Amino acid sequence: GTKLWSDWSHVATFNDLSPPEPPVQISVSKLTANFAGVEWSHVLNSKSHPKLVYKIFLAEREGAMQLMGVTKNNRFEVPGLKPQTMYRLSVHSESENGVSQRNPILRFTTKTEADGGGDTSPSDFLMLPQAPSPGNKGKPGRRGS
Repeated sequence: GTKLWSDWSHVATFNDLSPPEPPVQISVSKLTANFAGVEWSHVLNSKSHPKLVYKIFLAEREGAMQLMGVTKNNRFEVPGLKPQTMYRLSVHSESENGVSQRNPILRFTTKTEADGGGDTSPSDFLMLPQAPSPGNKGKPGRRGS
């Protein structure tokens, strides 16, 4: 175990020269048809990086990651998403010493418009299976299904 210990003390000594750790525990705190609020835990060695910022990257389905924004906080709001679309999101930490490696990728799928995308008109509710309209004359003969 001596080698392990020497490696560890080496890391501790030169901690402020190494790139920051990647953010952990990324989660979606709020999700609608066209909006996602994302949160994560601050990186473990953030105190060694006074200039630390987080860069948020987003990709639609399997597309290329695009930089969405930069923040010093541990949360970010992603507007303008498409309904019922799978997105891949990654948060990188960056400081004057470099960029985090092996950043986790979070996958999430936006909700349908009828799920309450914010602009729900009454006609949307008729499409919801759990809210059948008693006066729904437009679809006769569907009772036997």
